[in-house]
Amino acid sequence: MGKEIWFLTWVAVWAAVDLRKREIGALSLWLVLLGGAIWQLATEQLFRWDTAGGILIGGIFWMFSCLSGERMGKGDALVILCIGLYLGLRAVLAVLLISFLFSSVWACYLLLIKRKTRRYAMPFVPFLAAASWIVTLGIL
Repeated sequence: MGKEIWFLTWVAVWAAVDLRKREIGALSLWLVLLGGAIWQLATEQLFRWDTAGGILIGGIFWMFSCLSGERMGKGDALVILCIGLYLGLRAVLAVLLISFLFSSVWACYLLLIKRKTRRYAMPFVPFLAAASWIVTLGIL
């Protein structure tokens, strides 16, 4: 559970930065990814299907970010990749489901109450962070 708490702390930091700046520093993302890959290799967990599937999901979001002209930012995709690396396939799928649910409720609030347009760029990492904590701590 130690590596998960360490990782979730980083996700919380990225969420705060994403809320404030609408971007995440690539250096911290890549360092956490590198640290996770080294840890997974050292504990021989990188070759488990659960971990490989989690990485694959993150890779799919990375490709979507690149092909869509960053409609979803590359930082969001890298955070999803990190979640897949650290928490595995089942957890990243649960995190995505919960974060999409939370973000859609928030988007409805912004559209209906705050009168934002559909073009409004909403930070996504805070939803990923909340969902990651929920899934890891087993709240839902």
